[in-house]
Amino acid sequence: MPSSLKYTTTSDGYCIAYSVRGNGLPLLNMPCILQGDIAKGYEIPAFRSMRDPLAARFMLVEYDARGTGSSTRGIGPDHSMLDTLIDLEAVADAANTTSFVLMADIFSCYTAMLFAIQYPERVRALILVNPSPLEGEPLMAAWRDLYLNSWPLFLSTFIATTCPDGEDVKEMVAGSVTQEDFKHIADGAIGHKMADIICLVTVPTLVLSSRSFLNPKFLKVAHEVAAGMANGRLVHLDGSKNADFLTSSDGSLPRGIRVIDEFLGELGLDADDPLVTSMNSDETGLSSREVEVLRLIAAGKRNREIARDLVISDSTVAKHVSSILSKTESGNRAEATTFAHTHHLV
Repeated sequence: MPSSLKYTTTSDGYCIAYSVRGNGLPLLNMPCILQGDIAKGYEIPAFRSMRDPLAARFMLVEYDARGTGSSTRGIGPDHSMLDTLIDLEAVADAANTTSFVLMADIFSCYTAMLFAIQYPERVRALILVNPSPLEGEPLMAAWRDLYLNSWPLFLSTFIATTCPDGEDVKEMVAGSVTQEDFKHIADGAIGHKMADIICLVTVPTLVLSSRSFLNPKFLKVAHEVAAGMANGRLVHLDGSKNADFLTSSDGSLPRGIRVIDEFLGELGLDADDPLVTSMNSDETGLSSREVEVLRLIAAGKRNREIARDLVISDSTVAKHVSSILSKTESGNRAEATTFAHTHHLV
C-alpha cells in the first residue's frame, strides 16, 4: 500500500491526488467517477484483490479525477470531458511515465481513447472495461432524474447494481463525489460521442465486456469499439458488472486480470519488456521479476506454486522460466538453481 498520496497540479490549476505502487512497466489505471477515492480504496479488500495483482506485475499508477476523492472538489458547471484528459496528462507526466499501458473502465474509456489518439507513442496498449456508450448525452442519462432529485436513492441503487458487496464499499462510494460535482461531471459528456473517435485509435486494445451487463447498450458498444479499431480485441467475461471479473473475495486471481496478463504477454509487455529489463537488470541479465521466479525455482517450487505465490498466471510463469533458462544458459531447473547459488541470489 502507498505510504502517502502524491499530488500534481493540472495545466488549468486543479490539484490531482495520485499513487504509485510496484516496479516495472507502468500501468496507469484511470478512475471511475463514483469510486474515485484511491486512499480509501486501498483499505477495501475487494478493490485490493484487483490492485495488488496489478502492482505485483507493473508500476501501478492511479489517481482521483478532479471533483472526486482527494483531488480538488467543486469543479463548476463549465466542466467538460476534455478536462478529464487534462487530468490524465498531468498524472502521466508527474509519474514520469514516458510510455505505459493505459487501463480505463466505463465512463473513463472515452478519455483513454482520446489520450491514445493524441499520444499513440506513449500508449503501448489500451485496456477498456465495459466502455460506456457515450452518445452526446449526459452520463447515465437514464438515471438523470434520480441523481438530480433523489441523490441518496441514486447512490444506493448504483452501489447495489455496479459495486462489490460490503459496507466499506458503500461508505467509500458515498463520499467519493458530491451530488453537485457529479452533476457537472455528468453534464461534461454532452456533445461527446464514442462513435466519433473509435476508428482513430490505432494502439493495441483489449476490450473486456460483461456477458450480462445490465444495460444492453454496453454490449453493443463493446463490439463496436473492438471491431472499429485497427488493433482491437473483444473478450466476454461472465458477470453483470466489472467487479464480477476484476475482483475476488477468496484470494484467487480475478479472471479479468488473467485475460489482461495473457493479452499483454502476447504483446511482449510484461516484466521482460526490453524497456523494463534495461532499467531493472543487474549483472546477471535477469529482470527483477525473473530473480523472484528463480528464487522460487531454487526453493523447489513448481510452476503452479510459483504462479500462486506471485499471483500471476501459469503461462506467465512458464515464459519467465524459459527466459531464465536461456539467460543463465541452464539446461534445466537444477542448473538454474546452481546459477542462483553461484550468483548469491538465494
